Amino acid sequence: MLLLVGILCFIFVPFTITFPQINLDLTDSINEYGNVSALQHHCLHVATWNELEIDPYQIISFCMNEYSSKWNLKENNIDRKFTFADLYQLNITSEQLYLWSAPFDVIERYYSYTKQRLTTNQTSFSTEEQYFYNCTLPRFGPYCQYSFDLYNDTYLTLNEIIHDYYQQPYEPSSLTCYTHLQCNRFSTAACLDWTEICDGIIDCENGTDEESCWQLEINKCNDNEFRCDNGQCIDKLFLHDNINPHFECLDQSDEKEDLRPSHQFITEPIFANEDIICPRNPPLEMKFTSSCLLSRDTLLRQTLFSTKPNNLSDDCWDALFCLLRLPDPWNPTCRALCSEIPCEDIINMTCPSMIHVPAKPIAFGHIYVVYDKEQTIKQQRGIISPHYICYDDRLCNGFLSNKSLFSYNGKTCRRPEDFPLNYSSSGPGRDSWLNAFILPIIRQLSQCNTILYKDPTICNEQDFYQCWNSSKCIAKHRLCDNRTDCDYGDDEKCSIINNSNSIYSTNMLSVRHHISFPTICDGFTELLPILIDGRNDTDETECEYWPCNNSYTRCDGFWNCLNGADEVDCNVSALLNCPSHHHICVSPQTNRFMCLPLKKAHDGHVDCLGGTDEP
Repeated sequence: MLLLVGILCFIFVPFTITFPQINLDLTDSINEYGNVSALQHHCLHVATWNELEIDPYQIISFCMNEYSSKWNLKENNIDRKFTFADLYQLNITSEQLYLWSAPFDVIERYYSYTKQRLTTNQTSFSTEEQYFYNCTLPRFGPYCQYSFDLYNDTYLTLNEIIHDYYQQPYEPSSLTCYTHLQCNRFSTAACLDWTEICDGIIDCENGTDEESCWQLEINKCNDNEFRCDNGQCIDKLFLHDNINPHFECLDQSDEKEDLRPSHQFITEPIFANEDIICPRNPPLEMKFTSSCLLSRDTLLRQTLFSTKPNNLSDDCWDALFCLLRLPDPWNPTCRALCSEIPCEDIINMTCPSMIHVPAKPIAFGHIYVVYDKEQTIKQQRGIISPHYICYDDRLCNGFLSNKSLFSYNGKTCRRPEDFPLNYSSSGPGRDSWLNAFILPIIRQLSQCNTILYKDPTICNEQDFYQCWNSSKCIAKHRLCDNRTDCDYGDDEKCSIINNSNSIYSTNMLSVRHHISFPTICDGFTELLPILIDGRNDTDETECEYWPCNNSYTRCDGFWNCLNGADEVDCNVSALLNCPSHHHICVSPQTNRFMCLPLKKAHDGHVDCLGGTDEP
């Protein structure tokens, strides 16, 4: 028995001193449910890595989805395993199992087992032959079946492992798709993302991504709420609430545009980066998605020209792309393709008179770009502008009259200058065709982004505006927003609208008027001084009447006092029996837990590993 105690001490003590604590959740069998493949199990719950003090706290769950019965787990003959009976005889507690990275289900079963042993006179129990596997890092799990590829011995916490993992560059090669809406886009390989639903821009040919979104358009907010651009309501307390903004509106409209950060995605999948929508109206470059993930836009661009029209041969399609320098102006295959026969001759021999490029709508689910074969082969090499823009005339109008129109494949077509449409100048760089010819379409023909309402009575709602000479109506909050929605642009003629448009400068600092309760007298000035009775007062004034160690801050897990006095003597630890008014921390000299007197916390000298005593 003494030998076994010695083995346990030898095995377990290093885990409690220097190794990360990794406790899996939901590891028990889930076969009592029907559709087990959809359930999440074997989860790690990890607090996010906060770079700034103002960053919100968040716990992310990393789970398995594949049903565990499909796994072929072999018997673990490497790591030591102990029955519950062995652990009980050695006076091991469930708290110690928690500190030794046991799964939560194992801890709970062992806790029930120990309670049964203490409260009954039974001599045998059904659970006493259940096992606890003492895994050797980097392995962990009920049978030590998992490990971290990027693990190294310098890690002290699971947070560090997860944080470092997300610092690695990641370039996805496929698109994530929202599969509950059928969407036909500019390519069969281009699917719909959740951020592209009800974002105010039609992506699907039949407009299904914006079909029922009028309900958000007429959503009303209370007097104490701010209405986001997408119709979401948030409390006005959160409006412009931080110099380094955190968004309550999914579309980020609760923060001033010039204060919105550029999103960096070499980071953990936190709410601030995952549950937001990025606008599609950048000043110079076209975006195909409302997702903030840059790689999604890149992948969509790659699929743009992947679908060939059914009436075109491969020779015609390839030669046309080489002549138009699409999608890459430096495509190395073009030299070989057009070396013996010029691309112009291949196009003349193999292509029809009118060609869709790309094969599907390029904007708003119904606008096509069309090239005329004769004009294409007559023009000089380089970036050739589209010869016709074809659209559904039921969805937009108000263009120049007395111009030549024709119908092609059920769409009305006209020359760009007959809208009028002004193309921007662009050099031969990558994606310049999109920025030179498609971006102007999206900007200057925004009235063609028409969302149809199945119920025509919606236009009679008081929150809707009826466009001139049209059956089209828009929500009133879209008036004078610098984007034309009505065919004749009357929604942007603000002189006709009473009290509908307010202008303010975004070149100003955001001043906070409200702070959270725990930040009062926390040692940091959050509010600008206010003159009260001849004295400038802040949230840090008269703090002698506001002790940091009080009933609200006591043992809440955060150091409200600079020396952590509000967090001492909160929990009796099985690791170390410390006197009163002492913190438990890891010594940088021995890498072992030690007791630190309260007077040594926040004394300007680092006594604990990582400087945890000197916040």
